[in-house]
Amino acid sequence: MEQKACPYCSSTLKSIKESGFVGCEHCYREIKELEEIVRQLFDGKSFSGRKPARRRNEEF
Repeated sequence: MEQKACPYCSSTLKSIKESGFVGCEHCYREIKELEEIVRQLFDGKSFSGRKPARRRNEEF
């Protein structure tokens, strides 16, 4: 079965799975299977970033 490649960076689902890195931001839209894999990995999880060191003890 031929893998669909991202037209922007040429990454395939196979190459992304092997390397663990997504080629570009367009891969999420162009490689439909990637969206489901990411959803399964991060379902219900969110990341809001780190607080700067000088503000870690402050409430937001």
